[in-house]
Amino acid sequence: MQRSRPQEIMARMVDPAANFIWRSVSTTVTAQGIEEKAPQNESEWTELRNAADLLAEGGRLLKKDPQGEDDKNWLKWSQAIIDSATLTLEAIESKNADQVLEAGEAIYNTCVGCHGGYRRMSSP
Repeated sequence: MQRSRPQEIMARMVDPAANFIWRSVSTTVTAQGIEEKAPQNESEWTELRNAADLLAEGGRLLKKDPQGEDDKNWLKWSQAIIDSATLTLEAIESKNADQVLEAGEAIYNTCVGCHGGYRRMSSP
């Protein structure tokens, strides 16, 4: 069985999952007023849970990558992906949109921190 490269894991798992989480909860201020977005039903919470699960699995796969064998920072950032996914899952369990937003910030900080050392980041 061939092992996925980190770039493939990021493109197929981590990036789409993080983007889905970031877009699931938001507050937008317009001339017409404030628009709040959050999961509204069980199906939407389930979709969000699936994204958080995918994010965590991506972190676990990155952590197993051979690059991590000699690179403590690689392991630290891979674990940070898992930890931020866990925060998201806890927020989803309690159906707390504010906590999902906070977890999204943890995901973002992880992405920026890791990509500062390994690869330039494109806009979410």
